[in-house]
Amino acid sequence: MAVGIVTGTETVFIGNIQESPSTTAASFTNVTAFSTVTSTTGAHGVQVVSFQRKERFVRFSGTITGTTAAVPLCVIIGGQKGQY
Repeated sequence: MAVGIVTGTETVFIGNIQESPSTTAASFTNVTAFSTVTSTTGAHGVQVVSFQRKERFVRFSGTITGTTAAVPLCVIIGGQKGQY
């Protein structure tokens, strides 16, 4: 996850990698989390997490709170081809 400069008042951003056996939104569960980024720690940077995939579908989920909060970011999820 590459994060730009976080702006806003009392901004808190939490990013998670989630996985699921289906594309049903309710079936996704958190696998691993990135470090929390806030407007006070708001320096831009890159975070890398590692996890062992157990389900077919993987996605990124992020939550932003705060007043006029903005968190520019890019997420890349990569892995080796597997059989499911």
